[in-house]
Amino acid sequence: MEEDPTGWATRPLAENGGFIETQFNDMFNVQVGVSMFHTLHCIERVRGKIVANGTEEMHSHHDPLNTLNRDPEARQLHLKHCLDCIVQVIMCGCDETLEPSRFHLDKQGNIVAQEVSPEGTIHMCKNTNHLYNLVLNSAKKPLPSYMPKPGDTVEKVDSAPAQ
Repeated sequence: MEEDPTGWATRPLAENGGFIETQFNDMFNVQVGVSMFHTLHCIERVRGKIVANGTEEMHSHHDPLNTLNRDPEARQLHLKHCLDCIVQVIMCGCDETLEPSRFHLDKQGNIVAQEVSPEGTIHMCKNTNHLYNLVLNSAKKPLPSYMPKPGDTVEKVDSAPAQ
């Protein structure tokens, strides 16, 4: 992932928004969302609200018929939804990586203050290339029809038999 000068990654979302295309029938495809991309969309939404002081264009909601483009109350509800989504993913991911304290000492070597700092912390991340490839390839060639059930993951839709 490359970063822009502000430190924001330039590859957080897949070009198609992070949806897996599945073939519903000979005429229609159905999109299935991937939680990682949904959460990245939400982080981008919150970031846009902060960075652009609320004037950001609604990423992934460029449809002029979408009420999020013109209804301030709908945008506010969407932002609340996004914050909830981010909290759920953080809690479900449960990153147990320890972040050490940095100490501030007086001249005698006594600790006078401390702060937890993630600086130098190494997190063990999953390889996300498979997800990017899956959503982008499914935009070109939809996967077999699949309607997710609660708790299903990408592995389930990626291994669904052709119908």
